[in-house]
Amino acid sequence: MTWRSGLFGVAFALSVSQSACVDTSPLPFERRSTDAGGDAAPIDGAVLNACRRCVTDADGPCRPDYEVCAADAQCVAFTDCLFEIGCFSLGDLQARIACGKPCFDKTGVSTSGDPALNHALPVNGCTSPGNVCAGVCVAR
Repeated sequence: MTWRSGLFGVAFALSVSQSACVDTSPLPFERRSTDAGGDAAPIDGAVLNACRRCVTDADGPCRPDYEVCAADAQCVAFTDCLFEIGCFSLGDLQARIACGKPCFDKTGVSTSGDPALNHALPVNGCTSPGNVCAGVCVAR
């Protein structure tokens, strides 16, 4: 065995042992910048508006899921916030939850048993991957 192959073996073993310790837990959601600077991609307003229309328009496919929310002012404020910051464009449930934190804070909706949250859940479901409005809501 040459010193190079031995060194390669040590480096490989270290990389394998370190990869077992990598923390892959989700990070808190941070809204992407919409300014021209930096490397963050802007949130496409046309996509966000198309998603909102799919849910809230009278003939929108998710309108039946939005009806109960529409009768609750706090639910409307909460879902409006979620639309505005792009939470429904995220395909992963954990990412949506992290994204929605500012909306919980802004609207006062509680995460435990709040009627406004319960009324918003069908909207979340209808915009989730595999459901009727996902095609226009979830970023590709």
